[in-house]
Amino acid sequence: MTLELNERVKIKNRPFEGEWQSGDCPFFEMQEGKLHLGLFDVLGHGHEAAKLAKTLPKMVKPLLGMSTDKLIEEIHLNMQGSLGAALSYVQIDLDTGELVFSGVGNVLAFISGSAKKQFVSKDGVLGQNIRTPLLQYAVLKEGDKLVLASDGVQSRCYGLLDDYFLDKSAEYLSSYLIEKFGKSHDDASCLVFEF
Repeated sequence: MTLELNERVKIKNRPFEGEWQSGDCPFFEMQEGKLHLGLFDVLGHGHEAAKLAKTLPKMVKPLLGMSTDKLIEEIHLNMQGSLGAALSYVQIDLDTGELVFSGVGNVLAFISGSAKKQFVSKDGVLGQNIRTPLLQYAVLKEGDKLVLASDGVQSRCYGLLDDYFLDKSAEYLSSYLIEKFGKSHDDASCLVFEF
């Protein structure tokens, strides 16, 4: 399953122009039959943002058994006093395709495929101030692609992806989004999962 997942989940992460480290941190983890996907976008960029970003997946791993809303609240508490971050987080049942999404801050998440859907993230910054997490649900069908992107990727990419891209691989789409829509003045990252 891990090898198969490595083919179905593709991550691209490009630092701010002139930097060599990124404050964005896409991640994925399998636990108890569920796939957990996330993308942190730490405030700022450079060394300090990258240093915090590298610690975040380790902080999240022991929380993955929690409900999505509780997980977001726990991350927020654990990040108090840090630079803060935005987050897209998705939990997917790989047997049924059912997913739950929650996002905090200026991040982008959408499904491209059988039914286009863009998710809504609540305003806020993890570690500083957040509202009650908003849970959103969807069901993935075979071939659908779920995209998570930091605010270093122009949000207009969602409306510009046409049917031509639906047959492209997760690898192709993740590279294309960064190359075509990545902002040079910010860290830019995306995670693409093909169901």
